[in-house]
Amino acid sequence: MTKPIALRSPGVAAALAVLFLALAYLLVGYPTLSPGLHLSGDDWAQYVNHACNLAFGRPYTDTGYVFNPAQPQVGPPSYSPGLPLLLAPIVRVFGVNIIALKSAGLLCMAGAICLTFLLFRDALGAWVAAAGAALFALHDGSWNLHDYIASEPSYILWSLAALYFASRPLRGRGLSAGIACGLFAYAAFSARPIGAALTIATIFYEIAQRRLFSWRFVCIAGIPAAGVVLQKHFFAVADYSGELHVLTLNVLASNFIAYWKQAAGVFPVGRHWPFSPFVVAPLTLLGIGYRLQRDPGRAAAASIMTRARDLLQRVPVDVWYLGVYCATLVALPFVQDARYLLPTLPIVCTYIAYALTRLLATSRYARPAAIAVCILCVCYYGGLHWLHDRQLPGDDALCADCRAMYSFLQNNTAAGTTIAFAKPRALALFTGRRSWRWTPDRDQESNWNEMMQAHIDYIVLVAPAHPLAPMYPFYLSWDAWRSNPRLSLMYENRTFKVLRLQRHDA
Repeated sequence: MTKPIALRSPGVAAALAVLFLALAYLLVGYPTLSPGLHLSGDDWAQYVNHACNLAFGRPYTDTGYVFNPAQPQVGPPSYSPGLPLLLAPIVRVFGVNIIALKSAGLLCMAGAICLTFLLFRDALGAWVAAAGAALFALHDGSWNLHDYIASEPSYILWSLAALYFASRPLRGRGLSAGIACGLFAYAAFSARPIGAALTIATIFYEIAQRRLFSWRFVCIAGIPAAGVVLQKHFFAVADYSGELHVLTLNVLASNFIAYWKQAAGVFPVGRHWPFSPFVVAPLTLLGIGYRLQRDPGRAAAASIMTRARDLLQRVPVDVWYLGVYCATLVALPFVQDARYLLPTLPIVCTYIAYALTRLLATSRYARPAAIAVCILCVCYYGGLHWLHDRQLPGDDALCADCRAMYSFLQNNTAAGTTIAFAKPRALALFTGRRSWRWTPDRDQESNWNEMMQAHIDYIVLVAPAHPLAPMYPFYLSWDAWRSNPRLSLMYENRTFKVLRLQRHDA
């Protein structure tokens, strides 16, 4: 007869605590989902437009967003299909329902909390893994992701799932774990192309474990590669190769410093003090160092080469991933943003928890010190949530004036009309019209020629106090347009003006 598992055992108690945490994340997160969307960042609009195309059988790239090669930072012509595939069933059932769409990210984050615990439970101990999951779940950056339509939640979930299966001991199930790892690694790549770092890290890990010539390795390396080939065949996604350039030491150093500053924003101490990485990075490395320590009962290696090989075999797959992912961020030529660091939070938080646990274990006053550390973490996290920058006034893409402007354009312009707006992807989603953005740093004549080439029919202006106003050149400000005889006012409310542009070819 099988002996029942004692509910008081540390592993079960920790697992129940993490499960309760994930459920609390869902129960608290769902009622706090806001029906609004940030207009200042409209990546979500392109994801939703792709999802609509998948849900209703339209061409994947037919989003209405007209890409301006001179403004690649606005967004690529199309995104990877990972998040749109996740959102497509929701769109099919509920339509463009903002709460329903945000619920997908909420569920992904709850799953990521549980997978953080599973990934580290066996190696670092159940309560350390639970502490890491809690630090990750309660972090201000992690919590805020639940209220966005963004690719980060799904990417974090799939990458943790791939790492979990890659870290599983063989025990006769190496092939099935390899297949699962390959599938989740491709899912991560389809959510964010930087997921290629995950596949590279798992390949390095398998090579270090001397499993190069195995079916497991073939699955881990081959399934993501096959997925990329199929993705290029069925989805015309954007190719970022044109933005890559030759790396120099100056570029790498500049990118490293920029991400160091962004890391200070992930764990801020004050407004502009880049000092927190001096605490977070050493604690993370200390936790990794504790894990890599040799078993005291194991004989010392005979040579440097043997020691190096032994060290590589002891490096876990999550550490390989952390190193490759951070190195990839530093090498990429894209804008340095703190949100790109959020996928490392589960790993960083867990190793910080492990380092603190090992340090406190040697203290004479371990229990009082642990209580003090917990109180400090609660106060710090509470301060992060309290001081979090809220949405700017007027930044809601679904405000009353926004809806009125969308409605006017939808009902009073012809299909195929092209409209110039500071946030073209949001406008394309809610109006069903083509939308484009100008190049702000060009002179007036160049911009007008640019608009003629893009076949612009209408221009949407914003009020001077609106957060998007700085994106407009002076001759497209709230009142300066009146000096141009080719522009005529078609619609106006407190926030927006719609101007008709008379083109030479019209």
